[in-house]
Amino acid sequence: MAEEKSKGGTMDAIRGIYASHISFKETKERERTKRKLSEDRKEEYLADIKMKRDVILTALKNYHELNQLKLLQLFKVIALALESGNLDMLGNGLSVMVKIAETSSLVSFSDLSKKLENKNNVIDI
Repeated sequence: MAEEKSKGGTMDAIRGIYASHISFKETKERERTKRKLSEDRKEEYLADIKMKRDVILTALKNYHELNQLKLLQLFKVIALALESGNLDMLGNGLSVMVKIAETSSLVSFSDLSKKLENKNNVIDI
């Protein structure tokens, strides 16, 4: 009788160890799945950030190239106005230059940033 109790206790212990082992495997698999989902989400966020960075850098480059061309042309106009003594041309050239300086790229990039947040928005650069 004592031997049967001993065998029953041993079997219960083995069953308990086996149940713990199965529970551990299930927990391990759940955690592996969570980690994979987290890594996938991280990669998705990084890709989104890189895309936004590229759009902003392209917009900045285009904006500054356009302003550079405008300013180069304005310097030519101003130089011609100074050489010829044409005060109207000089005034117009300087006025346009001031307008270019006043229009901040930060405002347009603030709008661009808002557009980037909307995933349904198509951005043409």
